[in-house]
Amino acid sequence: MKGTGLIPNVVAMLDGLFRNGLIQEAMKLFGFMREKGTIPEVVIYTAVVEGLCKAAKFDDAKRIFRKMQNNGIVPNAFSFAVLIQGLCKGGKLEDSVEFCMEMLDAGYLPNMATFTGLVDGYCKEKGMEEAFRKMKGTGLIPNVVAMLDGLFRNGLIQEAMKLFGFMREKGTIPEVVIYTAVVEGLCKAAKFDDAKRIFRKMQNNGIVPNAFSFAVLIQGLCKGGKLEDSVEFCMEMLDAGYLPNMATFTGLVDGYCKEKGMEEAGS
Repeated sequence: MKGTGLIPNVVAMLDGLFRNGLIQEAMKLFGFMREKGTIPEVVIYTAVVEGLCKAAKFDDAKRIFRKMQNNGIVPNAFSFAVLIQGLCKGGKLEDSVEFCMEMLDAGYLPNMATFTGLVDGYCKEKGMEEAFRKMKGTGLIPNVVAMLDGLFRNGLIQEAMKLFGFMREKGTIPEVVIYTAVVEGLCKAAKFDDAKRIFRKMQNNGIVPNAFSFAVLIQGLCKGGKLEDSVEFCMEMLDAGYLPNMATFTGLVDGYCKEKGMEEAGS
């Protein structure tokens, strides 16, 4: 392949070598491609960092990342993401936060997968109290909806509600977005009475629910078998001038078919 120049996808080749445990061979190819200079160096470095993380060679992955920076090659958002996610999966949480802060300093926001990986990692390894403290202390809250989702999925409802209160005080995100995220999380956690209570609190505080706010509550109630409640909120949704989307309407019909029988669903 080298002699003929047949290198159609060096990233795929590097990935294959790492996946098969052929780390020395992958590093030789890395060196060769750097010398050849036909592919942007940031692409090659990032592929090697990702491969080393998948091979659980986390110190080597960090070393290569630093080498890239020291050689004047600027990591892009994807470079940071593959390293941070790899470190999270490997339980290297302090390192992952360090590189996430660098990512923010470089002007990049972590995507949903990266940020959720950080939250999940801290929830599992450090406990939520430290996760919450770390995120607040460093200002690492670029995607509060992702963080709320991570908390609810891990059963950390009290902590999610603390974050809800904190973000409402902070006032940097539209309140309808925060309220809707909490309603959705509570429904996923089967806390339907709490979900309804938060929805009513939103309305009582003068925050007008949008179509998505209604949809997440109605669909959540349907999945939880709370059919009378779901119909009540669907009527409110219509009164507010919103039409249920296909998923919401199908959820209502399916719920009634399962719980009430087909005849009542059609009546």
